[in-house]
Amino acid sequence: MNNKFFSRENYVGILIGIAGLVLGFWFLAQGPVNGSLTLNVAPIVLSLTYCVVFPVAILWKKGQK
Repeated sequence: MNNKFFSRENYVGILIGIAGLVLGFWFLAQGPVNGSLTLNVAPIVLSLTYCVVFPVAILWKKGQK
């Protein structure tokens, strides 16, 4: 029986979340302060990453056979 807390899928999800954070903060740092990338895209990417990707990555459990 394998009793690891995180599986490979969890780590992949966490890596996707880290990539989403990097992308979101990169969008936030681009262009003028009142640009569409800074005001619209960056907050959406960051919110989805923090509120969806990380919780799913942490709570994901593979079905038992």
